[in-house]
Amino acid sequence: AKKDLKSEDGARIDAAHQRVESELHKVAEKLYKAQAPEGGPGPGPEAGDPGAPGGGAAQDDDVIDAEFTEEKPDS
Repeated sequence: AKKDLKSEDGARIDAAHQRVESELHKVAEKLYKAQAPEGGPGPGPEAGDPGAPGGGAAQDDDVIDAEFTEEKPDS
């Protein structure tokens, strides 16, 4: 792919891009399968996504909700 990127041929660059993208998809699929517990849901809205309906982030007892204001010293 590096050789194809150095060329001026747009078709070669596109073909190299597609090959690299295809390989990255294979790697990502293997990573997702390795992270998902057996029989459990894979990545997606049902896996604790706070933006998903019915989903939500796990509660962490160490989290403190607070507001922060910066006070500037008088000059």
